[in-house]
Amino acid sequence: MVEEGHAPRPIRFGKIVLWHRPSLVSAAARMSGAKPDETALFSGLERANEWDSVLK
Repeated sequence: MVEEGHAPRPIRFGKIVLWHRPSLVSAAARMSGAKPDETALFSGLERANEWDSVLK
């Protein structure tokens, strides 16, 4: 789906592969024909998670 332009490219950090969540939500909405929900794009981004202490 990435090669066909339907999904965003991942971000690579060595062997770690990550995707930008808002880009994935937008791509899924485009593929389904639905309007992207702005709250879904950023939901959960403001909450703390177990990696916050590792990254500080």
